Amino acid sequence: MSLSRRLREGWKKASRYRVYYFMIIPYLIGFVAFQLYPIVEAFRLSLYSFAGGRGGGFFAQPVYVGLRNFERMFNDSIFIISLRNTVIYTIGFVCMATAVALIMALVLWENLKGTTFFRTAYFLPFATSSIIVSIVWKNMLQPMGVANFILNQLGLPSLPWLTNGDLALFAVMIVSVWQTFGYYAVILLAGLQAMPKDFYEAAKVDGAGAFATLRYITLPLLKPMLFVVIFLATISGFQVYDQIYGLTRGGPGYATMTLTYYLYWKGFENFELGLADAVGIFVFFVSLGLALIQRKALEAGKSYV
Repeated sequence: MSLSRRLREGWKKASRYRVYYFMIIPYLIGFVAFQLYPIVEAFRLSLYSFAGGRGGGFFAQPVYVGLRNFERMFNDSIFIISLRNTVIYTIGFVCMATAVALIMALVLWENLKGTTFFRTAYFLPFATSSIIVSIVWKNMLQPMGVANFILNQLGLPSLPWLTNGDLALFAVMIVSVWQTFGYYAVILLAGLQAMPKDFYEAAKVDGAGAFATLRYITLPLLKPMLFVVIFLATISGFQVYDQIYGLTRGGPGYATMTLTYYLYWKGFENFELGLADAVGIFVFFVSLGLALIQRKALEAGKSYV
């Protein structure tokens, strides 16, 4: 077959799908403008230093410094604190959110009276702005707020939820879990509803109890969805910002300073834009690594799906 003939056939095949190509052009424009370009620009800016200090960082002449911003980042004790806080927060958030979501999904799976209402009610916090949720919870966690009022009614002492360095990060976890567990529960519930009934009928015939059925049938079959929930919760926990900004602003001290809030603090309060971009690149690669790990784990954990 001659080259000209192959080109004509290739053009005819491409023309057959040209409508579909035109349909994805708006998405491609948005992807390049609002996702790809900012990532590439962040890579470039991370290699520059913006002198001028507060009030001048955005307009200062950038100076090429190579990888010096990354060196400064890893040598900054506050960055190390923010990395430690992020890891602690992510582990706690993932464990709590996954456990609560699994329990609620199992309860909703029973099709009890009123489950339709509760499915909607549990999902509503996820659809609410994180900043609004944080402001409401900040008022509830004040020394004279609702949380301490409930503790006092139970005969327990008040707690300094947002002013104690040992409690503040845990308080942020509680708020984040409350807002997101409904979303994760919906994902797990979809997995539960897609499970074959044959396994449960066989287990019932064999006399398996509820705990044995959960351990040996439900959880193994639900493993792919659990991987998805754990991955989503891990990425969400690693990139937490709204709740930190709305509740603690990184305080008290640096007790709730996380990587994303450290990025904001360096870039938009101290105007160290090159360093902030270096932090963003670090978060990007860690998130990418977590995504690749989750993909491998999901492929290895395939079951009946």
